[in-house]
Amino acid sequence: AEKPAVTAPPADRREQKRREAEVRQRQSAARKPIESRIKRLEEKMAKLNAHKAAIEAQLADPASYGEARKEALKTLIVDQAYVARELAQLEAEWLEQQQRLEQLAA
Repeated sequence: AEKPAVTAPPADRREQKRREAEVRQRQSAARKPIESRIKRLEEKMAKLNAHKAAIEAQLADPASYGEARKEALKTLIVDQAYVARELAQLEAEWLEQQQRLEQLAA
């Protein structure tokens, strides 16, 4: 005669499922602020990339280099440097947050 498959009593299964649900809930709660920060960083980076593209388009225009536009050109170059620095900082934080998220998933 075959032995019936050994199964955990229903109460044990319920308890195990409850514990698994609690673990998933804690993991989700830990991920949520990181995912939210990543989303905000991505939005900021998108805006800065658009601003960077606009600056580069102006710098590509030969008219930007005329004598009459000297001050505007200086401003563009300063803005370009500022945007590049901001983007680098945001990208570094984005990478850091992505690593934290991956560590939580592991």
